[in-house]
Amino acid sequence: MPSNQVALFVGIIIAAYAFCQFIAAPALGALSDRYGRRPILLVSLLETVAGYVIFGIGGALWVLFLGRIIDGLTGGNISTMFAYVADITEPRDRGRLYGRLGAAGGFGFVVGPVVCVDAAGPAGSRRARSSRDRRFRDPARGSPPRTDQR
Repeated sequence: MPSNQVALFVGIIIAAYAFCQFIAAPALGALSDRYGRRPILLVSLLETVAGYVIFGIGGALWVLFLGRIIDGLTGGNISTMFAYVADITEPRDRGRLYGRLGAAGGFGFVVGPVVCVDAAGPAGSRRARSSRDRRFRDPARGSPPRTDQR
């Protein structure tokens, strides 16, 4: 794949996930109304894991698309979780619990990358630090040596 098309395909992969989630969310909502929140939530989470495993295996562009499409088609776990909270709580407590769910998601969004870099070990930490150093180097000191020159 030409390097000038990488951003295009990354955008298409992200859009494929969002489109599949947009298409499947009403169906997952109807299924959760019919069969219950918990079974749909569990299936959705298991399929999300499968989608990430397939995406992680990668190897070819179609495999990346397949992983994100699977994850998008079963990506109703957030909306099902909010519906589950609405079902099991009193109306006066819902706002507080919705806030906690949002805070938990934000916490994972912020802390997740830090945990992953630490889990990668010294090589992952060194790679992250060197990338950060290259991006934020003072221009007055000169730019870092390029390693991707052809």
